[in-house]
Amino acid sequence: MEKISKFFGEKVLPFFNEKVKPLFTNKKTLIPIAAGGAVLICVFIACYIGLIRPYNEATEAFESAVATVTSINNELETALEAAKTMLNNDKPLEEATATELSDAIAQAEDAKRIIPEKPSKTDEILVAAEELSKPLSYSEELTVLSEKTELFKTSVQRMNQVTAPTSEFIAERLKDVETVTGVAAVTEDNDPNGNLNKPGFYIAAVYFESSLVTDKYYKNNKNILDKGTSGGGQVEVYATAEEAQQRDEYLASFDGTILASGSHSVLGTCVIRVSDKLSASKKKRLETAIYNKLTEIIESPSTVE
Repeated sequence: MEKISKFFGEKVLPFFNEKVKPLFTNKKTLIPIAAGGAVLICVFIACYIGLIRPYNEATEAFESAVATVTSINNELETALEAAKTMLNNDKPLEEATATELSDAIAQAEDAKRIIPEKPSKTDEILVAAEELSKPLSYSEELTVLSEKTELFKTSVQRMNQVTAPTSEFIAERLKDVETVTGVAAVTEDNDPNGNLNKPGFYIAAVYFESSLVTDKYYKNNKNILDKGTSGGGQVEVYATAEEAQQRDEYLASFDGTILASGSHSVLGTCVIRVSDKLSASKKKRLETAIYNKLTEIIESPSTVE
């Protein structure tokens, strides 16, 4: 600090007093300086009016348009993020709902207005601001996205119902099938096959009898477990969809032979089996009725206003 003070006192101040100060005290030099300053001021004003102000106004218009588009885009992006998260993490019962949701996401992303970098030239900034300021609404995309998201959510809920459900759930739903007249869940003590809870086998199984089966033997036998699948059918529950699929493929290996035990299909981690004592049309009718009941979404009283 002392060195700076010394330099200022010894060098700068003497130079100012000797060279600069006389310019402002001498009328001959003061007038040209004033005239030059006025010219500079005029040049600055002209630059400001002709260049700087238009640039600033264009920039302000661009930034205002960017803020508006960003706000509208944020609403769309929030809906897109929720839909993508659901699509990536959840499994629906109907794969078509996943395809439809994916298509809706793609269409919404294509519709999103892209915000460019601010150009460097004033006229280009104005053009960009004008483009960004055009009317913008994603109401149609958001409506479609909402509809497809809800369909997907419902399908996921349906899948969850038939993914390793309890025997109590299966039994309650079977009781609501019009032609089912009785149900019986197996335990490790009464399982006719002795496979309940063994590795790779079912973790729950519920037999049911149906009024569609008119064979006298099954009509007269009152023990549902004794009747077996032939008395109406059975729903087997597996821990995974892969195990259910393997079971279905095993049953399929007997189709068309004397060992065939009726129709069978995979639903989630369940295998729906229907009596071989029924005609093809009745098998399909009963299988469809069971499918619909197991996947029906029933709101609990607490969720209904």
